[in-house]
Amino acid sequence: VGEVDAHTGEILAFYDDTKYQQIKGHVNPISDDGDCATGGCREPGYPMPFTNYTEDGGATQYTGDFGLYECSTLGSTIATTLNGQFVRISDSCGPVSGSTTCDDDLDLGVAAGINCSVAPGASAGNTDAARSAFFSLGRVNQKARFWNPTNTWLNAQVTCNTNVNSTCNASWGGAINMYRAGNGCGNTSQIQGVVTHEWGHGYDQNDGGGYDNPSEAYADVTAIFEARESCVGHGFYQSGTCSGYGDTCLTCTGIRDMDWDARTDHTPATPSGFLTSNCGGGGGACGKEVHCESYVPSEAMFDLATRDLPAMGIDADTAWQIAENLWYRSRPGSGGDVYNCSLPNSDSCS
Repeated sequence: VGEVDAHTGEILAFYDDTKYQQIKGHVNPISDDGDCATGGCREPGYPMPFTNYTEDGGATQYTGDFGLYECSTLGSTIATTLNGQFVRISDSCGPVSGSTTCDDDLDLGVAAGINCSVAPGASAGNTDAARSAFFSLGRVNQKARFWNPTNTWLNAQVTCNTNVNSTCNASWGGAINMYRAGNGCGNTSQIQGVVTHEWGHGYDQNDGGGYDNPSEAYADVTAIFEARESCVGHGFYQSGTCSGYGDTCLTCTGIRDMDWDARTDHTPATPSGFLTSNCGGGGGACGKEVHCESYVPSEAMFDLATRDLPAMGIDADTAWQIAENLWYRSRPGSGGDVYNCSLPNSDSCS
């Protein structure tokens, strides 16, 4: 805005009058297991990236990656429903909505408990699960769009159904389905590793090459790079650790631990060893159960980032970045068997 004296031409004021405020809320950045040191607690003030908003019921607009919105009239009503540019939340507990006035932050707040619990006065779907899944999906999608900006699926909207009325699981089937806490398991919407795992299945289907085999490895590796840890989805189990399909996880409370030295056998998973001894039959590249077969390629990717590249003298952050770069840049057109499995010899596919 420029203010000029109409008689003298003197500039009286010149300033940016755009109202930039944030749509934000509490989220579980990594897990809901209560281990605050590893991201297992709810944190305030996390942005709702690329979410929808309206001003006085006008045209739909979208925030940026830090949840910032613009408004033009002080006191106007700013509203969001988490029906974003790239992610739409559909919470089974009810609709998601929140509002504020220009030019105030729109803080979606924090729930008083788990599953369908919401803050007093909040909409029925404004759950911790809804906000956490929206944030996690917004971030992984943003990262993938950086590497593959022309992918149509990444630039479209995906639906995430939060608080699905079941427990101890999650799924992909054209939409992401995240289940409630109960029966010894956490709310999977609030566990970043599980959310990004299911999103990884969607990306696998839509990267231009159809599903990889096993697709579970594609999804696990996506989750590994998002959290930069071997334990995929820690907090999935509220007590105990993952079974490791016979090679029990030492500390991981997630669905799988892809550090071979963090399981009881302290031995890398190979087709001629681990898969033969530990995995039952299924549709994987080696004819084994697909989740169990994930250990072979997923361990290899974790090793690349945390053992192989650092052994070459590369610092830890750069090693993760190189491995992630290779992963995302090799996704377009990826499909079919991830490796050959002619036992006792096997190798990656050409």
